Amino acid sequence: MTFLNTGFGNKIQFYCSSQQKKEDENIQQQQSQIQKQQNPHFLYKNLPQKYHPYLDLARIDKPIGYMLLYWPCLWGLALGQPQFEIFYLGFQSLNLLAGAVFLRTAGCIVNDMWDIEFDKKVERTKDRPLAAGTLNLKQAGGFLFLNLAGGLLVLTSMNWISIALSFAILPGVVLYPYMKRITYYPQVVLGIVFNWGVPVGYSLMSGTIDYGIVGSTYLAGIAWTLIYDTIYAHQDKKWDIIAGVKSTALAWGDNTKTITTVLNTLAFGLMCNTGYLMDFNPAYYMALAGGHGYLQYLIQRFNIDDPESCGQTFRDNTVFGKYIFGVFALFSFLKSLQNKQEVQNVQKQITQKQ
Repeated sequence: MTFLNTGFGNKIQFYCSSQQKKEDENIQQQQSQIQKQQNPHFLYKNLPQKYHPYLDLARIDKPIGYMLLYWPCLWGLALGQPQFEIFYLGFQSLNLLAGAVFLRTAGCIVNDMWDIEFDKKVERTKDRPLAAGTLNLKQAGGFLFLNLAGGLLVLTSMNWISIALSFAILPGVVLYPYMKRITYYPQVVLGIVFNWGVPVGYSLMSGTIDYGIVGSTYLAGIAWTLIYDTIYAHQDKKWDIIAGVKSTALAWGDNTKTITTVLNTLAFGLMCNTGYLMDFNPAYYMALAGGHGYLQYLIQRFNIDDPESCGQTFRDNTVFGKYIFGVFALFSFLKSLQNKQEVQNVQKQITQKQ
């Protein structure tokens, strides 16, 4: 029975461990399929199995990514419409939602093309279609082309300023995955990209850009992105170290809560400036404080060493984006009513003088 100490014995041990690893991987894949069957996206129900890897590549069952890209678009729409025409706002809201879906899907595809080897080394991402081999680069490239074509279709209803701004951000979409290789602050690039909807949405409604209003809101959005994506990055930090991926989660470490608190305070100040430049009434600042108070609650609540806590807190950030849109929309509407009343008063004064 001494053969276990021989080369033959080592081969048996290696074979057994390899088989066990394959069985574990099969179990994980089966569990993933069961999870999708228990809580499936309607597209998984209605499309043939061969299209499911494309849905996985688009993260179609994880709408949080689309919404975090979409809320800044709505912020810009709400701030940029002086007369607050509800039907036009509704049309452009749907238009930008489609644009957010196409852009985010394109971004996911580009990201996964860059990160095939990295994703194979990270537990949470190793089953992504390109990393797992269920799709190849040619198939992903074709899907990327379709999403870019969809994005171009969205642009047909925009003015020239909005179209130019939309094209201007495309290099950032391509660069973001590369930045994870060279800097611990790729989240800055992500913030630049994900909040570009502020100037696009504002110019879409107003036909121009107010640099003070747009600039304050845009920078606040970047600060917000640094907060939620740092929280997101804490999920994978131990794997990122192995894979060589950089992030603010690794740069800030145990100081994350302190730094994100500073960023939340900065974002609040910038959005206060937005309200000042928009000439919103004082109640705006109280409403805004409520939103940033909630964001601070999320910062204090999450556990940087618990991936599940990080993931849930990241997803809960969409509540903040939605809330800020509601605040902007409400006070923009009230301001438009005030403007209309002032115009009517001036017209009455002119009529009386005549």
